Amino acid sequence: MTRRPSPSAADLVARLTDRVDRSARSVLVTVFGDTIAPLGGEVWLSDLFELMAPFDYSERLVRTSLSRLVADDWCVSVRDGRRSRYRLTEGAQRATEEAEQRIYHRSRRAWTGTWTLVLVPDGDAVVDELRWNGFARLAPGVHALPHDPDGRHRRVVERLGLGGRHPIADATFADVSVLAAEDRLTDGFDLGGLVEDYWRFCEAFGPVADAVLDTMTPAEAFALRTLLVHEFRRLRLRDPELPSELLPSPWAGDEAFDVAAAAYAAVNDAAWRWAEQSIDGSHMATSRFTEAVC
Repeated sequence: MTRRPSPSAADLVARLTDRVDRSARSVLVTVFGDTIAPLGGEVWLSDLFELMAPFDYSERLVRTSLSRLVADDWCVSVRDGRRSRYRLTEGAQRATEEAEQRIYHRSRRAWTGTWTLVLVPDGDAVVDELRWNGFARLAPGVHALPHDPDGRHRRVVERLGLGGRHPIADATFADVSVLAAEDRLTDGFDLGGLVEDYWRFCEAFGPVADAVLDTMTPAEAFALRTLLVHEFRRLRLRDPELPSELLPSPWAGDEAFDVAAAAYAAVNDAAWRWAEQSIDGSHMATSRFTEAVC
């Protein structure tokens, strides 16, 4: 069988640039999280212009996008003579750190089989908040979230102030497989659409690890790494991170994580060379993708 030639980095950048939704504002959020935050979370505006050059954004568009992020209290601008630098706000720094755990780290945790159940009538305003925080609607008025060893279920309940408004219970199901068989989990957690998007991610970014690396420029490597994280971040933040016992097998999210980790490692060194050319900071040689078993 004839082996297909490895794609060039330039071809991959062009293909992925056309494919990925990449508003300048959204890509800036990715660049701050993936590149600037590890270097202290602060960057000169002039350096940021150079760093963003591989995406062909005009300086005016970068300025406008930064202004919107300042208005959203996501970053602040600090004047130093005629120069400006931008840094993450405390709230953005916390959000970035939380997102980092979701994007770059996969944990294998044992699950006790316990759920938090909240009884909320359909149509109540809190239903959308429950969904956005990982709860699934298992039946009319019944919303469920698997317990997490890190206490995420408790934090969600406290943050939404549910205790004084709606009945809450810790519960176990005699046979969780019944939920899966009736597609309550797939429908309740909207896993169907997520699975499709995970497989599309694998198809798009799988070739990155096989690209012709010896001809890849630092700018191309930085573009590939940023587009990779940009797209993977969207998927990971949608993922309810269910225990493996509740997921279909094989789980597309596992394959997507493996693709992301391999591609990131392949371009990481060259990508940091572009960052070093553009801004001050130490080279972070190791990939940020890790896996923990606990």
